[in-house]
Amino acid sequence: QAGEAEHSSGRRWKNRRKRQTFLPSPAREVTPEEEAALLEQLGYVPPNICSISARSGNNANIIADGISTNSAIDTSSKGIGRPIAIQSYPLLVQIVNKEENKHNQTPFPTMYWLTCHHVSKAISEIERNGYVRKFQSRLEDDASLAKEWWQCHEEYAAERWGLLSDSDREWLLSTNQLMKRTIIQNSARWTVCVK
Repeated sequence: QAGEAEHSSGRRWKNRRKRQTFLPSPAREVTPEEEAALLEQLGYVPPNICSISARSGNNANIIADGISTNSAIDTSSKGIGRPIAIQSYPLLVQIVNKEENKHNQTPFPTMYWLTCHHVSKAISEIERNGYVRKFQSRLEDDASLAKEWWQCHEEYAAERWGLLSDSDREWLLSTNQLMKRTIIQNSARWTVCVK
């Protein structure tokens, strides 16, 4: 947005993308309008994006059964329907040598990723005010809440594993990829899950 600070990850990715080429996610379901909105927010379109997972405004009026009911997405700073978060593919695939069809697959650390700097800033403020520590204390004191939290992490890991293509799951299960499979499945242990 004009007059808004660029998302910090956007600066890093723009520099990285100048030097590297990535394959798009095999689960990519993003419209040209959504790509334009992300480009305006981040300064680039993440190569491993699968979909827009959250939008501003009343989602019931914007999305019905996964089909956009709004022909034009307003990406202005107060626009209804602009992306807030994306769902990312669990692997980032970098092309190493195009002629020889060589590539490097790297686990991507998070499945849901904030794109709106207003929301990122608000979450950072919550973290800065100590609410993560407060919540951790609640988890230590409340066995029922801790059990729910663990179940949420298990669901996240299953969703992340299910998002992978059959060939990527097969690749991760191969003998030399045990560590990467563990990273993919266990990354949920360290990721916040909101229900």
